Amino acid sequence: MRFLPITIFKCALNAPEQFFATIRDISSVDGGQIEIARTSLFAEATVLLSDGSRAMIFMPIRNYKREHVKQFAGLQSQMLSDYILLEDELSVTDYQGNKIYSDIIIQPIPNGELLRYTTLPEEQIMQMLDSLHDEFVRLNFSHNNLSLNNIIVGVDNRLHPIRYHYATLDGCFDDFSELKSRISTTSSTLCDVNTAYMEDALLNGPVCFTCDDKYGYLNERGEVVIPPKFIYGENFCENRAVVATKKGYGVIDETGKLIIPPVFDYIYYDRRHTQFQVFVGKLSGWMDYNGSIVLPTE
Repeated sequence: MRFLPITIFKCALNAPEQFFATIRDISSVDGGQIEIARTSLFAEATVLLSDGSRAMIFMPIRNYKREHVKQFAGLQSQMLSDYILLEDELSVTDYQGNKIYSDIIIQPIPNGELLRYTTLPEEQIMQMLDSLHDEFVRLNFSHNNLSLNNIIVGVDNRLHPIRYHYATLDGCFDDFSELKSRISTTSSTLCDVNTAYMEDALLNGPVCFTCDDKYGYLNERGEVVIPPKFIYGENFCENRAVVATKKGYGVIDETGKLIIPPVFDYIYYDRRHTQFQVFVGKLSGWMDYNGSIVLPTE
């Protein structure tokens, strides 16, 4: 399966009618642009649906199998939210005119707050955790990534786990005692999700290395995928990297193909707008993710 860059997911969420087959009328929870986060396996966003309810939308970015999602379709529980597969929901056309598709997962989430932020008495939370454990046992369900950030304390006085990316249905093996110990302390750790679209969430693609003062790139197995031929190179950000040759600065994709030719004095990537600002002398302009001119240098 070919996985799409996170920047495509970001564009799709903010213009759903152009990218999604069925998802419509979604909006940001705070009225601005829909923001992106990521886990190890998915890019994600929390959105408002047309009826005012909230949902999480996930796009796979690696190690994804439809069969894993489909196994949760029949779960009947007041504590476990639906985990809905939309096959080939997101589509884009590449530079060769080929359609590329990605599955999308939607998980409706109840009104409430993350467990890490709750102000409910500790004793009440412990009782709610016991109830959640009993439900897991009844369903032979293991979340396998329970944390204070993956459980919502609902206004219905129930705990609702989210992000079933590692879940299984062959018994309950979650360590609720460990989770309770975290509740009993003032500190908590973020588990497998960045709460904002931070720099480490953006670093997609090969890793930069140097050899004989030249810059190249390695894949996750340490194999050279782009030979060291640049006089300067930055880490990949959303599957694009700024590089420099003797002629100037340019941008490459993860295969080493030039997206923006190396003819500029400098290039800066604006993550918020997924555009490149290019500089020539005292002039500057803007180019989009695919190297097309948005605003000419002037």
